[in-house]
Amino acid sequence: MSIILLMMRPEDLVGILEGANTAIVADDEYSAATFVCELATRQLAEKTVIVVYSEIKCRKIEKLLSSKAYCSGISSLLSRIPVVKVGKTNRAGFGNVVAYVEERGDLREMCGEIGSILKRLYDSKEIAFFVGFDLVSYLYSPAEIVAGMEELLTHIPEMTKFFLLTRMKRECVPVITNMFDVMIRIKRSRGFDIMAYNRVYDVFVEHSIIRELPPLPLFRIDGEKMVNIV
Repeated sequence: MSIILLMMRPEDLVGILEGANTAIVADDEYSAATFVCELATRQLAEKTVIVVYSEIKCRKIEKLLSSKAYCSGISSLLSRIPVVKVGKTNRAGFGNVVAYVEERGDLREMCGEIGSILKRLYDSKEIAFFVGFDLVSYLYSPAEIVAGMEELLTHIPEMTKFFLLTRMKRECVPVITNMFDVMIRIKRSRGFDIMAYNRVYDVFVEHSIIRELPPLPLFRIDGEKMVNIV
């Protein structure tokens, strides 16, 4: 295994994943948030749009940004990032809401509208982070999810896309593997102790069709920091 890959920086990972459809599947929201905060640089923020689904997820993000652990740096970056809100209201509680997509029963139609909005934004934004779409696995069937994703990706094939997913229904995991170019997993380390002060997670590539990024361990999250594994 290449020592260069083992010493990869978060910004190097973003560069390798340019133009790819990437699923970041985490055991919980704490580790997922820590991972994204480590990726968040000013340069990345300037190229990014966030698509957030549901009132529940917006409330959690707002709570997260007000917490002491994540407040430094990331809050100021997110305050200006354009947000496409999907849900029952046009309020996100963070960022700059530039478009609102009303939640509806037809997932394919909803995804088509999101895709059209992102296509218009592509001239100035090259990266899209999708947050809260793990809830879709409880509201729609796998067949509906695949149809919706196909409709969404048809509109924005060139955009780099990160889907942040936590606590998805188990039967949807094989669907994710088939739909995405890369799946990054964030799992609790074997020595994980829920009562311990430091929460430790392993970050690794579980599935990839990108030659430069084979399945391999990437980082370790130790408490509030992400570090190299060597």
